[in-house]
Amino acid sequence: MKTTSSSILLIDNNFSFTEVVVNFIARNTSFQYEIMVAHSASEAKAIISEFQPAIVLTDFNLPDMSGINFLPELRKLLPQCQIIVSTLIDTKEYRQAAANFGVQAFIPKSELYDCLPMTLERLNPTPSTVRL
Repeated sequence: MKTTSSSILLIDNNFSFTEVVVNFIARNTSFQYEIMVAHSASEAKAIISEFQPAIVLTDFNLPDMSGINFLPELRKLLPQCQIIVSTLIDTKEYRQAAANFGVQAFIPKSELYDCLPMTLERLNPTPSTVRL
């Protein structure tokens, strides 16, 4: 059996939501991910100082900073990182702001469970392979 490994930093202020998403990723993707969770931009920056994720999945509504304002910081801290934005607010302005900062995917939270597995596989096409 082959499994693959990659890393995700999940940033969302809703504790219940992050727990559900972590479990969902574990059950509904073909890769084995190492997932770190932050509930604010400042917590994410602290994690990033020690953990360099391949993918960041972030909300725009963070308690200490707007996700739109956080995207340029994420790009500076993690220039090669794949970024997915998932938010309840699905507007043309939010989608354009995300695109302006090189976000690879914008997924409304209402579509997250339908779109996330396919999006993760698209962003992680050649992960390292481990044989078990």
